[in-house]
Amino acid sequence: MYYVYVYYDPDTSIPFYIGKGTKNRMFEHLKETETRKINKLKWQKIQDLKKDGKRPLIDIVFETENEEEAYTKEFNLIKHYGREGLDEGGILLNRCIDKRPPGTMFRDAEYRKNMSLAKQGSKNPQFGKPTWNKGIPCSDVVKKKISIANTGRKYSKDEHKSRYLSRGKTYKVIFPDDSEEVVYNLKAWAKERGLCYNNLRQALTGYKGKKFYKGYKGNLL
Repeated sequence: MYYVYVYYDPDTSIPFYIGKGTKNRMFEHLKETETRKINKLKWQKIQDLKKDGKRPLIDIVFETENEEEAYTKEFNLIKHYGREGLDEGGILLNRCIDKRPPGTMFRDAEYRKNMSLAKQGSKNPQFGKPTWNKGIPCSDVVKKKISIANTGRKYSKDEHKSRYLSRGKTYKVIFPDDSEEVVYNLKAWAKERGLCYNNLRQALTGYKGKKFYKGYKGNLL
């Protein structure tokens, strides 16, 4: 059984968080700590209530045997109330509008259509648009996890080769419209255009057979 739950402020009865879960998922937010939290705003709201000797009101507003239906209901409710600071007039502390794997995006027909165009460069409707998380810094918890994951990491032969070929090299970059440009400082060039340097470098050096990045291609000179 899947369900959609709502956290309400006990003083105003106004919802401040909406989630989807199963079993005891809706109570897990009450157990989060400062070092084990995902949504800082929601965690801080709950902590403020606890300091006043209160706890949020929690209510299940929808139940179903179908997980997809639960995700859709959660999405519609979040869209209805809006997210504080992200949607006009929003009141919820949710940061994601839809948490279907892999997260943050609603997989409707339009989304699937856009994904089918993802490798077609400028023909992709999302081409040139900033990513949803651009400018949002990682939390200290995420930074620590990345640091631990990379500790003692050894690069593969392909990675070493790609990194070596990218140093102090000159590239011929072919744009999505087939125009060309010779680039001497690839990292700075990519940064000026809002492109990911590593992904572009891999495409130009053929790392693991990669040949394109957002419609850009080319080779070393």
